[in-house]
Amino acid sequence: MKKTVKILTLLALLMFVRGPVYSSEEEAAATKKSAKQAEDVASVEKSTAEDLLDMDLAELLEMEITVASYEAKSLREQPGIITVITREQIERTGARDLIDILNLVPGFRFAGDAEGNIGLGIRGLWANEGKVLILIDGLEMNENLYGAPSFSQHYSADLIEQVEIIRGPGSAMYGGVAELAVIKITSRGKSQEGVFLSGSLSYNRGEWSQKYDAVAGNQFEDWGYSFSGSFLDGNRSNEKQIDAYGTIYDQSKVGEMDDPYFYNVGLNYKGLELRHIEDHYGYHLGDYYGWVTPSRQYYDAMISEIKYTWKINDNLTFIPKITRKYHDGWNNILDFNSGERGDHVVFGERWTYNLIGKYKLGESLLTFGAEYYEDEGSVPERMGDDYFFYRSDRMKFYNKSLFGQYETPTDLGDLVVGARLEDHNFAGSKLVPRMGLTKVWDKFHFKALYSEAFRTPNIEIINYSVNGNLDAIAGGDPTGPDITSESTTAYELETGYKFNDQVYWAGNIFHVKVEDPIIYTLSPEGYNNGNPVSSYGLETELRVIPEWGDIKIGYGLYIADQTGGPDWATDDDHRTMGFPNHQISYDVTYNVTKNISLNCNGFITSSTRSHKGYDADDEAIYHSYDPQCIMNIFLAYKKDHLTVGVGVSDLFNEKELYIPSYKNWSGAIPSMSREFFIKASYEF
Repeated sequence: MKKTVKILTLLALLMFVRGPVYSSEEEAAATKKSAKQAEDVASVEKSTAEDLLDMDLAELLEMEITVASYEAKSLREQPGIITVITREQIERTGARDLIDILNLVPGFRFAGDAEGNIGLGIRGLWANEGKVLILIDGLEMNENLYGAPSFSQHYSADLIEQVEIIRGPGSAMYGGVAELAVIKITSRGKSQEGVFLSGSLSYNRGEWSQKYDAVAGNQFEDWGYSFSGSFLDGNRSNEKQIDAYGTIYDQSKVGEMDDPYFYNVGLNYKGLELRHIEDHYGYHLGDYYGWVTPSRQYYDAMISEIKYTWKINDNLTFIPKITRKYHDGWNNILDFNSGERGDHVVFGERWTYNLIGKYKLGESLLTFGAEYYEDEGSVPERMGDDYFFYRSDRMKFYNKSLFGQYETPTDLGDLVVGARLEDHNFAGSKLVPRMGLTKVWDKFHFKALYSEAFRTPNIEIINYSVNGNLDAIAGGDPTGPDITSESTTAYELETGYKFNDQVYWAGNIFHVKVEDPIIYTLSPEGYNNGNPVSSYGLETELRVIPEWGDIKIGYGLYIADQTGGPDWATDDDHRTMGFPNHQISYDVTYNVTKNISLNCNGFITSSTRSHKGYDADDEAIYHSYDPQCIMNIFLAYKKDHLTVGVGVSDLFNEKELYIPSYKNWSGAIPSMSREFFIKASYEF
């Protein structure tokens, strides 16, 4: 509680201190110079002001995006509950990776997974395995084996131009891993004109971390290129972790990153676009499913795509594309107390063939298409209760889908109606519709949304569900316990009001229900379909842009009314494991001078309930984790093409925990404690 009071006090000081220290007289004096000097000064000051103050509120609300629609529409017209984070917003917070950005989004909260992985919860529900889609320049980053993205010092913030988020289902547009949310990232390279270089250095209790980023790009008359790359050398955590059996191990001795690197290169010529992403991400950990065993976890991805935009005429466009995605995910180098180390190698490969057609009918848009993908993956040989080595056989699955969407203006508002039909050779067929009505009346807007979604089981989900029938899997005819695609239904209402050019508010209420959720259990069956899980609540955001800076405040209330059975449920009927009922996010910027800004950002949550271990009778023990109050400070100086900043993450040394989201053996995963860092960048 004391830390919460400190945070609120600092926020109040930032909000109500006097405005910028520079005066109008100084500006007037500058304009009295020669005409050439005045023009140069105005140009530099305009560029600096735009970078520090971000775009004004009107420009932000009218900025056109496509995350929830095939046609570019403004934030208020998009048929979804949408959050947009721009390059300028990312820069002024001092964000270093994607977690820093998403921590400020209502509805998003990170939690602990197995093998040290950090995953997302959406609106109080665990969403990491196949329920939240991450796209970078249109390429899916979710690994092929479980459909899970990996966070924690992953995806450098300095490589991101913009993030568009659907806080709700997106399967009708995107397919089977967009069940609860979509995170669409545009890389900085795609919009770069020239070269951008940046570096950061962090210090924590005698340990140093360093990160380097490079971006280059340009667009000429008929062709263009883009490049984004990042390299990190540092630690993941320096705190102690307690597993479900009470064993303590020190992350500072094992919690380093495994020299991750990332690059994204693109080339376009007229309507043709080629893109390749390579992502090497890994870390060390000391706890492997309850064994205090130093090990290394790594995820390697190679994703390539060729796409062509074929414009038949002004009304009709076809977009065919082919994507190859290869993942070595959830791989470990382990020491099984034998003194020898061996590779635990798994992989998944997917080829996707996609065709989208767009037909313009006056002010309406009809979008239609088809998609086919094939999955191939390694097949494990069972040794006792665990999988330790892999045969040369491969599992093979395929999936076919048809989709369409119609968007048209009506007297009641903009109407969107769409659906997607998927047929998976193991999990069966699913048809998911979506409908939305959005209306903007000058300063007021309203959205009414209904959508269904699904999650198709990935390679290792199917493997663990068939309970060792490996020969059938390898032969392409898997049999075993029935496991089907889970399905989701969501109802959402949003309203918002632009009070003036400086103040905007939006709020929504929702109910989300997941039926037949695919749940990992500690029983020999592994994965199976569990009991329904659902949540309801409200989210609200306030944006204020006074002359001296920028204020963003968000609040979310999440109540579970169905908790999914014993593996996600707690002894509290209104909370699932790992997620709080209340959370507040804040992002406040104060412009000290024309060139200097001070940012304060972070979040506050209520207490969290989760599984912590087992008693003598092997019954689950639940534990209430204290509220988390995280504050970060960043002071930035920007002059022409140079930006330098210093910051402190976790100012009050709260030591954020990624709390277990389901019954497992690992316990809460600690993040870094208070850390000091400096960032510098230069744009040519």
